[in-house]
Amino acid sequence: MELKGTGNVKLTGSVSIGIRTILSNRHIQCALICAKKSNEIESQYSEGSKWEENAPLYQEDQAYSWGAIISSVAYLESLINEFFNDCNYNAEEIKSIGEEEIKLLNKHYEKDFKCRRKGPKHLKIFCKYLTAYSIINGKGIYKKSDLCQNFIDLIQLRNALTHYHSEFQFEMGDPYGLNQLQGRFKENIFMNNVGNSFFPFKCLGAGCAEWAVNISIDFTEFFYSEIGLKSKMAEVKKIQLGMS
Repeated sequence: MELKGTGNVKLTGSVSIGIRTILSNRHIQCALICAKKSNEIESQYSEGSKWEENAPLYQEDQAYSWGAIISSVAYLESLINEFFNDCNYNAEEIKSIGEEEIKLLNKHYEKDFKCRRKGPKHLKIFCKYLTAYSIINGKGIYKKSDLCQNFIDLIQLRNALTHYHSEFQFEMGDPYGLNQLQGRFKENIFMNNVGNSFFPFKCLGAGCAEWAVNISIDFTEFFYSEIGLKSKMAEVKKIQLGMS
């Protein structure tokens, strides 16, 4: 705009600055810290020690394992939500996906995600990853792979904890649908040679905490690699607790 003549010109107005905070990195850092603490506690176990000595350690161990599981799933959910947010705001780091693909992703972002898969509603997180993957790659994820099954089982474990119902557990029963996790990680060392049920007593421990963290990182690195983007958590290395 060109101004001619003499005089004073005063421009008024306002500018709003918004800040979008990313929390996925903090969730996985929390999970890592909890998993490491759980491992440190179990390293204090002494063969033949009495339960009276181990009870306080066991309770603390379970608390940290619980934290690692909850935070691992929180990382998975916040990361995919942040991905769709990036698409919605047309962030620079996702533009390589393609203009048409981003438009389709935004259409799904605006809707409430409804999983067509038969089963519990808690698979909604998994469906968000499936939706993004299929739109970008033009094909679905092989859901029967070990990685996908572990992802689904991790969410189921998280939900069993956060939406807990006190059910009777019999020797041959599996009311929480979690017995398939047996053998995937080392059971809580404080529960050696006891008759308690697998969940929650033997399940929650350093081995489960490590499994939860590693599955969440493995899956998101797989997802970002498959859609051709650099993982936001590439700098986070899987923890090696010496129990795998």
